[in-house]
Amino acid sequence: MFVVPVVGGKPKRLTFDSAADVPIGWTNDGKSVIFASGRSTDYPGDLTLLTVPADGGAETKYTGFYEAKDVQFSPTGDRAAFVRGQGLWSRRGYRGSSNDDIYLSKPDGAETKLLTTFDGNDTAPMWSADGKRLFYVTENGSPGSVPPSQYRSIRIQVISRPRRMLS
Repeated sequence: MFVVPVVGGKPKRLTFDSAADVPIGWTNDGKSVIFASGRSTDYPGDLTLLTVPADGGAETKYTGFYEAKDVQFSPTGDRAAFVRGQGLWSRRGYRGSSNDDIYLSKPDGAETKLLTTFDGNDTAPMWSADGKRLFYVTENGSPGSVPPSQYRSIRIQVISRPRRMLS
């Protein structure tokens, strides 16, 4: 995994493991990159979340998000939305046990609550700038499975649905 200055320049290598290291975001302070890695020796292999300083240094396991593939912290820093599930791949129209769901928790992973229960994949959570809305990608027509009474301060909104492909 590499970082490059916004204005361009020489890439700086941050990780040196042979496993796939997939960057998924930045810590709220913007000083470290959060990434998912398949470095596990377990079978089947689980993804692990780690952080590494953007200017280089030692990697740190990000605890509290068991089997998470993606985590996005709210701009206010008081909540985290993350993806968990068995889905290692995705195809349009898939329904079954190998799907991903969105979870909500405190920033340390405590008090985890399942947010979506769609049989297909719900992925790529992202917060609005004020932290009051959570967006994610789904094939489901609406996030009707989210009980509003449990998440009064968060408005859940779908922003993308796959379109029918022309053949």
